[in-house]
Amino acid sequence: LVIVGDTRQLPPTVASASLELRRQLGSSPMERLEQAGVGEATLTVQYRMPPALLEHPSRYFYDGLVGCAAGGPPSRPPKGFAWPRGLPL
Repeated sequence: LVIVGDTRQLPPTVASASLELRRQLGSSPMERLEQAGVGEATLTVQYRMPPALLEHPSRYFYDGLVGCAAGGPPSRPPKGFAWPRGLPL
């Protein structure tokens, strides 16, 4: 069985006045499995964002483990917008 998820992404949003309901539903099934000791693996190659955008989340959320695939997205920002410092932020 393979279950795919990411506990380092935004947590579930629970809009309820009940503290108990927010506590029960405020963690994802993936997070509960992790807390129960089920093994985890981090994918280390991504294809969706340029290296300039990946640098921060890779370093701060994934201990620098995630990198861009060879031949992945172009490293230049898309044309048509004046990106700050030339980077798509």
